[in-house]
Amino acid sequence: MIKREVSGVSFQLAMKKNAGWKHTLQIVVFLTVVVCGGTSRADELPKICNAFIKTHCIRCHSQVDPVGEINLSSMSLALENTTQFAKYVKIFDRVSTGEMPPPDEPCPEADAVTEFTSSLRSTLLQAEQTFVLRQGRATRRRLNRHEYENAVRDLRDAPWLQIKDLLPEDGLAFGFNKVGEGLEMSYDHGQVDER
Repeated sequence: MIKREVSGVSFQLAMKKNAGWKHTLQIVVFLTVVVCGGTSRADELPKICNAFIKTHCIRCHSQVDPVGEINLSSMSLALENTTQFAKYVKIFDRVSTGEMPPPDEPCPEADAVTEFTSSLRSTLLQAEQTFVLRQGRATRRRLNRHEYENAVRDLRDAPWLQIKDLLPEDGLAFGFNKVGEGLEMSYDHGQVDER
């Protein structure tokens, strides 16, 4: 097991004795992308993105009554924050599909849109790869009330158990009760087995 830290991101590589040259090449390419891939600091957008935003976006999305509640003049590039990351993905989606700038505003040249979206795409992908290396792809979550009841029924071989009503209501995230962000642990969850 080899432990490395590159650009503040720590990761581990499991190397087998007979790992072929393809595996080694993949690791070298990956490390090159991680180390050399960033063209800007972590807290600022690439120059291409800043120029595009100043030219085509800032007039409507500034501090004074921002359209769509997106204030680009004060928005930071803290992409480790999932809310900020989602805002930049929304910006990318809107510009790449042609929704932004709106039809009543001056339309940027196709080359400018392509440069902006490719630059923003690479910034977002790099931020996502850093996040996945640091925290993994899957989020932590607990079983919701229904899943917990079914698990206890299976483990105790007691299909008649009715325990979901003893637990507090599950939280919702994005309209679902199975998303890790909405499922909190409370004291009651730990006490159910003792009842």
